[in-house]
Amino acid sequence: GSGIAPKTTPTPEPEHKEPEAPRGAAPKWSLDLDPDGPLPLEGQVLGPDGKGVGGAKVWLGSVPPRSTTSEEDGTFGFDKLVGRTYTLSASSGKLIGSTTYKLVDKGDPVVIRLTEGASVTVTVNDESAKPIAGADVKSGAETTAKTDAEGKATIAPVDPGWVMVQAEAAGYAPTSALTMIGSSGATGQVSITLRKGYAVSGKVVDESGKPIAKAKVDASSGMWDFGKGDADDVTTDDKGQFTIAALAPGSHTLTAVDGEHAPARSTPITVKDRAVTGVVITMKAGGRVGGKVVDKDRKPVPFATVRITGKGPNAWMASPRQATTDKAGAFELRGLARVSQQARAESDTAASKIADVDLAAKAEVTNLELVLDVSGSIAGIVVDEKGQPVPEVTVNAFPDILGGASTEGLALAGMSSATTDGGGNFRIHGLPDGGYRLWAARASAGQEWGQQGTSAKTGDTNVKITLAAPGGLKGTIAIDGATEPPSMANVSVGSQPSTPAQKGVFEIKDVTPGTYDVTFRGPEFAEFVKRDVKIEPGKTTDLGKVTVFRGRKLVGKVVDKAGNAVAGAKIKVGEMLFSAEGNEDQMEQFEEMGGIRSAVSDQAGEFAIIGIPKKATAAMAIHGDSGRSLAVPVPEGSDDPPRLTLTLRGYGSISGKVTSQGKPVAKVTISVSSKGGGAAAQFGQSDDEGNYTLAKVPEGPLVVQAMQQQMMSMKSATVNVTVTAGKESKANIDIPVGTLTLNVTVKPLPNNQVDAAQVFVISGNVAWANGKQLTDGIFQGGMQGMKFWLGGSMPQPKFEELTAGDYSVCTIPITGSMNDETFMQRIQENMQTLKVYCKTMKLLPSPKEQNITSEVPAMTPFPAPASN
Repeated sequence: GSGIAPKTTPTPEPEHKEPEAPRGAAPKWSLDLDPDGPLPLEGQVLGPDGKGVGGAKVWLGSVPPRSTTSEEDGTFGFDKLVGRTYTLSASSGKLIGSTTYKLVDKGDPVVIRLTEGASVTVTVNDESAKPIAGADVKSGAETTAKTDAEGKATIAPVDPGWVMVQAEAAGYAPTSALTMIGSSGATGQVSITLRKGYAVSGKVVDESGKPIAKAKVDASSGMWDFGKGDADDVTTDDKGQFTIAALAPGSHTLTAVDGEHAPARSTPITVKDRAVTGVVITMKAGGRVGGKVVDKDRKPVPFATVRITGKGPNAWMASPRQATTDKAGAFELRGLARVSQQARAESDTAASKIADVDLAAKAEVTNLELVLDVSGSIAGIVVDEKGQPVPEVTVNAFPDILGGASTEGLALAGMSSATTDGGGNFRIHGLPDGGYRLWAARASAGQEWGQQGTSAKTGDTNVKITLAAPGGLKGTIAIDGATEPPSMANVSVGSQPSTPAQKGVFEIKDVTPGTYDVTFRGPEFAEFVKRDVKIEPGKTTDLGKVTVFRGRKLVGKVVDKAGNAVAGAKIKVGEMLFSAEGNEDQMEQFEEMGGIRSAVSDQAGEFAIIGIPKKATAAMAIHGDSGRSLAVPVPEGSDDPPRLTLTLRGYGSISGKVTSQGKPVAKVTISVSSKGGGAAAQFGQSDDEGNYTLAKVPEGPLVVQAMQQQMMSMKSATVNVTVTAGKESKANIDIPVGTLTLNVTVKPLPNNQVDAAQVFVISGNVAWANGKQLTDGIFQGGMQGMKFWLGGSMPQPKFEELTAGDYSVCTIPITGSMNDETFMQRIQENMQTLKVYCKTMKLLPSPKEQNITSEVPAMTPFPAPASN
């Protein structure tokens, strides 16, 4: 995400974590098979009582994945492995666990601790809302079930956290959905609508038109491919031909990889009501990188891991790849994307510096020498709240971005980990010099939520990490004035995934001790936040009865342009309203979890939505065929807001090309907002040739932006276009690359504490005074850049590649720690009222570097929490 700026993409993972491959599924480096190596991996599966668990199924995230069953005492082993970091997981009955483990020569055995898993009940319906019996439902590769006559199936055990579920049935297109279950023992609910699927066939050829056999072809719909949103891979035959059995109506992009040519994507194809044939995917010659890995004394290093990934603005175009050196220390990677890349090698004790590999300039780089001379380490001990050592837990080190660590090379450095020995001691190797945050975790992913991490720097030898025994939270939810508990409610502790309540009763286990804001959400009541709830080690905090309130009620009507009632339109109410073509179902899941309210209009076009918050929001209506309305403001206040009429605007379409300096810009995010229409946007993406299409946009004047995002910064280029219903409009976007640099110095006013700031550079003159005006304004275009200043002596924001003209520099001061999860959560909640300070300026054609100082006061304190 972009910090406290409007988040433009759902971020299912906290930023300090690498998204893991689903349990049992091949990791994302799946092209390059692991060679036979010299190392055994030994381990033991332990139950909640600390005793060995026999007969547990154990999965190893090697390429390809391997599995085994534990012996009676819980021990297990795999042989012929290379030394690198693996994901391991195990399950037995309702118990589940996973861990990451760096395999080294003569290392300690790995321990997989099982805890009670979560479960998810999936309801599978067709488009007319009739249940589909006998559908296959799965989560990960090995947890599967079939739906009953009511279209329901329960999958268990699953790891708590974000859970991806996929459903498929003959004649329908496979569909996946994402849900959150924040605690072991809880059951999540997810609904999947399967649509009739149509076959898509075609062929994969090289640039001379020759067929490519054995290429893997995969389909993804929309912008974000959550896991496998569509069908699984198919492989081309000897004639290069392929058929994907069933894709749902809508827009899809096909990708082809074969490990020899550069990965390729088709132009988006639209599936309507029949099979699509004749799709051609052309693969260009791939890049090749070869070389050797040597130690400080220039001796070859066998079985070292080599990783390569994209660099700079084109990083996402190159899938990360990983290979292992042979006995002579040599490696080769083929079929790479022809863009700038960077490579890094690591062994069990050292790593190389990051090497730039420019495959855009030439197709082959053959004599790359990666020297394992980065041998920095951090060592210390993990103790519990009583000061006792904690053996056999994972410790992860991640570059401390907020402490000023460079984001360059992050994808390659990623997480480095170690496992504590019997005395709780650990040592993490191969770390470049710099600042890190360390997290310790007992069991599977997600258990370190709520920890701020422990700061350390390379060379530290006595870091102490406290890993307190987890606590818990329980209670019941009652709606003020109602006799029945809420039928649906979710409870989230801090910013961790929410846990469903059953008939108003909730229990959340394995919570990191600390003080949290606890949020209660549900369709029958207004969002309620209980502040400063204390969780203590080894204890369950009982909140007793939590009373929530109905909140404000919004009523209104959806009509077409002629004023006729429209039934079956979806009305959404929220601070920011997003939609992404091809990802409507997944967006719906995110919206429910993010507190967006919705309803469907009845036969008379009428709707009613309860639980509207007191703060200002916007309402919008969307109908699959008839169009969408503007986002209409719902004013802040305590009384029910005034009745609304939402008028649908018919759909037209927009297509165009994104270029910069005469070259196409691929895979850039396209956002479309109605002019003057508040904080609402539709998203799409440009293809490999820079082309994009949004098939359903409302008529009228629109703002189209191409947005380039990197970890802590963002930039956009804007065009305005007017769309007519039923017609296609063209909107080409050129991203200008200027030669001027603007240095912004954030300076706190005397006697004002400013710990960090978010700085925006906007073209033209704006005078936004608060977060709401800024958020609404950004949707209307003109953002030339967004960066953070992290306080103190950290580098000041530098905005490059600007052209001469009028600009506004707008600053949001932050007073508080961005490492404090509760503080950051409160910033998000109060984004609308945060004060913004804008200053206008003229950037002259010279000199090349120009400066401006933004003097700001401390952040305005948050308002007292709303008492319902």
